[in-house]
Amino acid sequence: MELRENKPVLQITGIGFLVYSIQKILFAVFNIDISSFQIPLEVMHIIMLFFSVVIMLILNMVFIKNKDVVGMTFLLLTSIKVSGIYFIGSFFILEEGSIVEKWNFYGLFALYLALETLFTARRLNRTNF
Repeated sequence: MELRENKPVLQITGIGFLVYSIQKILFAVFNIDISSFQIPLEVMHIIMLFFSVVIMLILNMVFIKNKDVVGMTFLLLTSIKVSGIYFIGSFFILEEGSIVEKWNFYGLFALYLALETLFTARRLNRTNF
């Protein structure tokens, strides 16, 4: 695959590292204790980033083979991601997590989902079918 095809993967990864850095700084500035999180901040970002990168890589492969099914594939993969994130969130965070951890978890989910949607929509808008 060319770099152009993997550009969204690199952008999501870069934005993920940027958001992680900003979060670490903000939590330190506002003295928010993240040591009590059920899932450490780093692991949370790795999980979300992993799901997003895998989705974008699969969408790249589908885009190359058959552009007509990219939208349906995106919906299927996003549904699987939502199920996985819900399972992780309900099992670990909803039971015993702090309010900051819950907001952080679902905020990260929404951020990565928005990034995937943005990059997929951009790619589909540039495509002639």
